[in-house]
Amino acid sequence: MGKLIKPLTPHEIYEKLRAGDTRLLEEGRTAAQTQAMTEGVRSTLLGRQAALLQTGWEGAASDGAAGVVKSLVDNAQVGTDQLVVAQRLMDQQSGSFHHAANSVRPVPAEPPKPDFTDMNWPFVDYEKQVTGYQADAQHNIEVFPRLRQRQRGPRKRHEAVHGRRRLRRHGDRDGHGRLHRGPGRRAAAAA
Repeated sequence: MGKLIKPLTPHEIYEKLRAGDTRLLEEGRTAAQTQAMTEGVRSTLLGRQAALLQTGWEGAASDGAAGVVKSLVDNAQVGTDQLVVAQRLMDQQSGSFHHAANSVRPVPAEPPKPDFTDMNWPFVDYEKQVTGYQADAQHNIEVFPRLRQRQRGPRKRHEAVHGRRRLRRHGDRDGHGRLHRGPGRRAAAAA
């Protein structure tokens, strides 16, 4: 049987968001940026290599050599583009988290309880405390779904524009009915 998931209290939401950090996202973004720059340099160097090959050979041999290098240049460019998209998505997730962490309000672990003065002079301070607690608690409860929506939004927009990509596997058939026998150039470039 499935385990029951206990929802977070407004106080726990505040504590977890304020204590959390985006260090791993920042490290991933930096790694993606570094790798994207490396892929860009690789693409440029391969393009220069293709030009040198074309000038050194003639005819069909020149075209064949340049064609092989062109596919490597294309794969490097696809890799660069995908890494830039990954970097952008991590930036947006980090921004969403920081926005949520900065918008939650401190809420005590327990709702306010009436004290002696509240018993003698009802509805003076206690009512304000309860109303404030309820408003802050409700605000924190509403922050969580907005955070998830903001984090999923960029990915859904990306999939709407670029489509959901699935790597082809050995044994898959392409659009022309041909059997795929390996990971493919694009899958290898993306890995």
